[in-house]
Amino acid sequence: MDRLLAGNVFAWLKYLMNGAMELTNNSPPPNEIGELYLYSEKPVVFGEVNTLTCFVSGFFPPAIIVTLQKNKKPASGKVNSSHLSYGKDWRFQVLHNTYIQPADGDIYSCRVLHNISKEEKVIYWEPEEQISAEELDTSQHAVLICGMITGILGTAVGLYLCFSLLLSGWGSLIIRINNPSQ
Repeated sequence: MDRLLAGNVFAWLKYLMNGAMELTNNSPPPNEIGELYLYSEKPVVFGEVNTLTCFVSGFFPPAIIVTLQKNKKPASGKVNSSHLSYGKDWRFQVLHNTYIQPADGDIYSCRVLHNISKEEKVIYWEPEEQISAEELDTSQHAVLICGMITGILGTAVGLYLCFSLLLSGWGSLIIRINNPSQ
């Protein structure tokens, strides 16, 4: 059964490679890794479970090893992978994700190794807890309120000066320069 499945996979890959070669004048795409993206599913709250996702796109052929890491060690939870898919340019993409429980100081990474070209790319993500308006301390509230008051007062004074100059006639004052030699 495994041999039949492996044969089908190789036949499918050969079909894709032939299609790519026809589109590119019989020259295979280069062996490379495209782009990496590493992000969390939800806003970070330290100590709460979240999903970390590594999206790898633009690689060819589909011979890569993806490793999700926490503080330079492989992620401790089960890593799930999406099905391999490809775009119009015959480059592949895949998602890998795992559950995490981020803490202050953690650094996560997604390491991708291309089996054929031996190219390796790494992307890092350091979780930052999102601060909501309720969590602002007194000094932050004071700065926020002072900034709003300054903005409102500045706008009011500017408008007052503009309208008072227009109403007093200064807005239509034309300065004429006379040539003394005439």
